[in-house]
Amino acid sequence: MLGFEKTIGGLLVKRVLLVEDSKVTRNVIAQRLRDAGFRVDEASHGIEAAEQALASPPDVVVTDLWMPGFSGVQLCRLLRAEPVTAHLPVLVLSGTDDRKTRFWVRTAGANGFVAKSEIAELAGRIHQALADPRPLPPTSVRTPLFGSVLDRMSQLLDEALFSSVISADIAAMLTADGNAATLFESLTNLASEVVAYEWFALYFDSTSELFFHCRSNAMAEREARARQAMSISSVATCFSQNDDRPLDVRGGKPIVRAVTLHGKELGRVAFAPEAQGASKDELRFLKIASRELAGPIQSIELFQALRRIAATDPLTGLMNRRAFLEAMSRERERAIRQHVAVPLSVLLLDLDHFKGINDALGHGAGDTVLRGMAQLLLAFARKSDFVARWGGEEFVMALAGADLDGAVLAAERLRGCIEATKHAVGKTDDLVVTASIGVAMMSEKMTIDHAIALADEALYKAKNSGRNRVEVSKIEGP
Repeated sequence: MLGFEKTIGGLLVKRVLLVEDSKVTRNVIAQRLRDAGFRVDEASHGIEAAEQALASPPDVVVTDLWMPGFSGVQLCRLLRAEPVTAHLPVLVLSGTDDRKTRFWVRTAGANGFVAKSEIAELAGRIHQALADPRPLPPTSVRTPLFGSVLDRMSQLLDEALFSSVISADIAAMLTADGNAATLFESLTNLASEVVAYEWFALYFDSTSELFFHCRSNAMAEREARARQAMSISSVATCFSQNDDRPLDVRGGKPIVRAVTLHGKELGRVAFAPEAQGASKDELRFLKIASRELAGPIQSIELFQALRRIAATDPLTGLMNRRAFLEAMSRERERAIRQHVAVPLSVLLLDLDHFKGINDALGHGAGDTVLRGMAQLLLAFARKSDFVARWGGEEFVMALAGADLDGAVLAAERLRGCIEATKHAVGKTDDLVVTASIGVAMMSEKMTIDHAIALADEALYKAKNSGRNRVEVSKIEGP
């Protein structure tokens, strides 16, 4: 039953709920507060206080921190969880004033802490808390408590345990290699145990990559709905994970949450729940995931940035030699794994008389030419090709799917493009350079090093034969 407001001389008297297990201490504090003009309701333990507060919310709660059975920390958390009491100012009393005590007060959601040795300041602290209260929740969300106080507290503890386990599992998902696909696989392993979904998706803003989990049937239609729900462009690359864990029915309205860190959006996480909508636990899971994924996603971004730096030639922005060899190795392994006999040819090119440019115009001019050459090669290459600076004025290209005849045609076209390109260097804007190119094709059993060595021999022949020409290695290897 709700209590009646009391006024003195037309002024509203604020009602304080005082919770203290020691009767002597409670009487002393209560009398001080009454002398200060407050109306005081008393409770000897946390459960009694919770029942009083929920039945007739006071203006402020003052509670002892540690009490047998139901502590002030638990009381504060329960009051914060209930819409009807979530706004109440709560001050916590304690006989000790140490870091641990202040930690528990802060994490419980209390407005402040008062040491019992400073009880004379309590009235002033109450006025201060009342002057700056928590926002009052809308009347529409004030719902009565279902079940006993202990049942409700048990539910809150279960929710806290659920949140801590999910948070810990997600925080531990980052792998040593900083692989986004590995993170997503771990995330779906966890999500599929907690959430019933038609599809589950994670989007990375920095790389425009969408990771998507659904069944293999109707995959294109499901991906299209996910992109629309998450406001993702069709340009974004999608990596699909398909198995029988997601639902094989059309889900309800997709639920999307942004993953942010310090106000910056790092990505989005979303799922399509069952047709009737998501449960409270499923919504809670997505909320936790959107919060905890910020750390792993940022770590992946930093790892990938470091990897790009380690794999990039600083002058031209092309792959360096090590990155090129690793890319070639991955391409070879993929072909072997998929049992696909795709031809692969290598072009090794060297700029003719490059030392003369450095000697006559300076190394700055030479750097400008090298950067221009890198842009030309990138524009010439297809998406499936690899381009790298091999060292000095040498560049290398790997042409996926090109046999020897096709590689020779490409090399001749490239040589012509290089010869037709003018470079703006210093006071001249029409510097022309040429290149000698060696071509070799990898056989099925040939190593990458062997193919590069054959292209290098062909390049040496082109140099000795007058430069600005293409030479081919006819050797097919073992």
